[in-house]
Amino acid sequence: MEARPTSPGRTETPVRCRRCGSVLASAVTERTVVTTKGLNLPFRRETDFVSCPECVALYRVVDLRQGGTAPPTRI
Repeated sequence: MEARPTSPGRTETPVRCRRCGSVLASAVTERTVVTTKGLNLPFRRETDFVSCPECVALYRVVDLRQGGTAPPTRI
C-alpha cells in the first residue's frame, strides 16, 4: 500500500499559539483548518482568522497556511 502524498501547504503537526502555547488547530491546509475536534472549516479569504481558545489571540489563516504563526494581533 502506497503512502498518500502530503498536500502542499499542509501543516502536519498541531499549530500552537505563540502567546500561551494552546493548540489552535490540528492541521492547516490550503483550503481548510482542521479543528482540534476534527472539524474541517473552509477558509477562502486572506482576512479569515483563527482565535486561540485560551487567550483569544487572533492569527491570520494565511500565516498559518505558510507553516508558521505570525505574532498575535492586538485588539
